[in-house]
Amino acid sequence: MIAIRQVAQGLRQARVTPSLPAVARRCFSEQPGDDLPPRATDLQAASGIPPVAPGRTVYIYSPSRVAGQHGLAQTIEGGEYGWKVQFSPDAKWINPLMGWTSTADPMENVHRGLSFHSKQAAIEFATKNGWTYEVEEPNPRNHKRPTRYIGYGDNYSVKRKGVPSGGLRSERS
Repeated sequence: MIAIRQVAQGLRQARVTPSLPAVARRCFSEQPGDDLPPRATDLQAASGIPPVAPGRTVYIYSPSRVAGQHGLAQTIEGGEYGWKVQFSPDAKWINPLMGWTSTADPMENVHRGLSFHSKQAAIEFATKNGWTYEVEEPNPRNHKRPTRYIGYGDNYSVKRKGVPSGGLRSERS
């Protein structure tokens, strides 16, 4: 933690040297740390996250069960990463050429990599990065299972409705 604070302090105090050509200089303000929010954490200063990300709202949610055959593997009950963090949608528009939804948001696909084992870990991560968060609680899972799995052969069983009658010509009178 001390190393992160030292890096953050060094980033705030660093100055662009005038010996570099004008193309190589990339300074958005007079001081390199001026574009950070006033209550920036040390992690924000050292991580290199663009200044548009701090202060944004993120949604912490548990993904629902997918329709594939792996069932509950990607949910809370499956033991994998059960909680995800996703940024609120920002700056979307419909592209007039193809009708696709376009975005200029650099944080749009970040949620694919932000997965956590617990809700508390996701909340701590959002707080540490200076993001406001909203937690969406998952719907309770229905644990009721059928008492007996019906097989394909049960469609032709005589135990269910008895022996069929009246289907043959010889049985008609």
